[in-house]
Amino acid sequence: MASAAILTIGNELLSGDAKRLMTLFRVAGASRELGAGLLGGIGDLLGIAEAGDAIGQFDRMSEDEVRAAHSWLVTAPAYRGALDRLGDPRG
Repeated sequence: MASAAILTIGNELLSGDAKRLMTLFRVAGASRELGAGLLGGIGDLLGIAEAGDAIGQFDRMSEDEVRAAHSWLVTAPAYRGALDRLGDPRG
């Protein structure tokens, strides 16, 4: 199960999608300053062209959104895959 979690985290980290990356940072409890620093340092390597837009995503996430994302990220990958095949990517 731990390897599935690591795979999920890796997929989110390397997605190149600002919302997914900022969601990962928020779920992990990263501070805004840490997120901004990582984006400033390696954002381009992570596929994030606009660090300011990404930080805006970080700032706009509500605590309810963070909790829902956490729940989704810890859901078994097989279950998420089945939902994707059914056309319902977030249950």
